[in-house]
Amino acid sequence: MYIFYILLTFSAFKSVQLFAFEPNSLRTQSLHESLAIDEQRPTLSWRLQSSRNVRSVYQIAYQIRSAHSADELTTKPLWDTGRILSDSTSIVWEGPTLHSRERVYWQVQIWDNYGRVSNWSSIATFEMGLLNVHDWNPAVWIENQDYATGKTSLPYFVKRFHLLSDVSSARLWIAGLGQFVATVNGHSVSNEVLTPGYFDWNKTIEYSTYRLEANLNIGDNVLGVALGKGIYRAELPLGGRYYKFLTEPHPMKLIAQLQLNYTNGTTEYIVSDSTWLTTATGPLLESSWYGGEEYDARNELPEWDTPTFDHSTWKTADVSFIPNPNATFRARESPPIEAVEEIVAVSVANKGHGIYVFDFGVNHAGWPKLTMRGTRGTSVVMRPAELLNADGTINQVTEGTPIYDRYTFSGNGTETYIPTFRYSRFFIDIQSIIYTYVDIMVFDICK
Repeated sequence: MYIFYILLTFSAFKSVQLFAFEPNSLRTQSLHESLAIDEQRPTLSWRLQSSRNVRSVYQIAYQIRSAHSADELTTKPLWDTGRILSDSTSIVWEGPTLHSRERVYWQVQIWDNYGRVSNWSSIATFEMGLLNVHDWNPAVWIENQDYATGKTSLPYFVKRFHLLSDVSSARLWIAGLGQFVATVNGHSVSNEVLTPGYFDWNKTIEYSTYRLEANLNIGDNVLGVALGKGIYRAELPLGGRYYKFLTEPHPMKLIAQLQLNYTNGTTEYIVSDSTWLTTATGPLLESSWYGGEEYDARNELPEWDTPTFDHSTWKTADVSFIPNPNATFRARESPPIEAVEEIVAVSVANKGHGIYVFDFGVNHAGWPKLTMRGTRGTSVVMRPAELLNADGTINQVTEGTPIYDRYTFSGNGTETYIPTFRYSRFFIDIQSIIYTYVDIMVFDICK
């Protein structure tokens, strides 16, 4: 009986254990470990969790502490709230005014209604963005004025630079109109796609921020940027492709600033200016957001964004200007879009005349990842659709027609193509010669 009583008492004690912080739940402006916060009084938030046995236990107070480093949280805090009686898990910053590029470390502890105090949470961080337009100086907007629809490719840009020693941190702030992909030494700076999101460039310019420490090498480096049209340059697309609306043919352009903080305490800035190099002789000839892409692999420039590539024939970038001088820069405030899954077609139907319909079994938003072989100069056309006609051919009535991506073969063995600046749907109609394999990469909002 005595032993039974002891066990029962222990079990009851465990059932009212203190709840904990949900892993990775500390957020700033609802973003996890954000590299660009524009709000000088951001909201700090957290989520709590407990075991299934816990009942009627809740937060009654909190304490937030912050600093410029993890070590300074206890020795030199930037802002310490002290114990605040509140059940709120979303608190507006009341510390010193925050400035551009400032990095803040913070954590929280809470008290429950039994009067017990939690351990301090894991440390979260956030960084302030470029809060003032002058913070971009001396970076300027650049473009390639040689670009002409139907006559050239969409432009590539590169900036070659040399590192003499290790860097402790590296941040890239970049805005591209309409879309962009940024790389360092041939590797994308992130997993995100279809960047940037929607915004009215006459009012705001959305910029993205990336950490590049892992991408850089001591010695020669190359920062590369490929531009796409998006809805910013919604002109009449090539090949009679579908368009939803038309805009003025605004010149595609970018502005960028790379801050390099060296381990020896010095700082260097790499900015977009007329020293950048650019070309419009690449493979991507069209990137209509609604109508599709035109890609000619015969014009590919292998390793164009690496230090080993010969850029001697490229021209210097043309200095440009912001579309509306009154527009304000705004850090991206949403999680990026990323590819989260690859799905393979569940069936392939031969419709004759070199046309195959690939059914992926689930409606999705993604891209065809096409791996094929073809004779140099021959083409394959991919048409997406959500519906099929009675005879099993695709029907684009829900999207507009014609929407298609066309890939022209280089003839160099097995070739793989994935559209860069658009996405497609459910069924894919392939009009081609010899096919070997097709799959779809599906993307969704990151969680």
